[in-house]
Amino acid sequence: MTMTSFQARIERINRTQGNAPAMSGMGAEIANAVPRLMEGYRDFPQADREALSAGFARYMALIAAGTVFGVTAALVMLAVILFGPQTGPGTPLGNALYLAGLGGLALSPLLIVDGLYGKERAPHELVFGLAYLTGFTITIIF
Repeated sequence: MTMTSFQARIERINRTQGNAPAMSGMGAEIANAVPRLMEGYRDFPQADREALSAGFARYMALIAAGTVFGVTAALVMLAVILFGPQTGPGTPLGNALYLAGLGGLALSPLLIVDGLYGKERAPHELVFGLAYLTGFTITIIF
């Protein structure tokens, strides 16, 4: 009994699929594009995958270095402001460290602008400058 009703359902599905309208327009384009994208990914050479991962590692190193230098410059400025008489405001060492920190803060937007306009010459400057300014700003705020 159940087998005959199951077979009847399968026959009914097969009949209705034959009468289904064909996809047209955007739906057909999307349905045809997905298998092509998957084929393109499978055909992607291993050497290109390795080059992409090396580029990713290089940019992650730039982000880490920029953040570390930005945090260090911010901590130097905070030490000048907060700590005692050796590096406090008004002492020669304090003034030198404070000016160095302000110079680093003032040069980071210039580094970012240079990175925006000189992408073909040095694309890493933008990433380093953004990470530097972000690390500096977050350290000073918190």
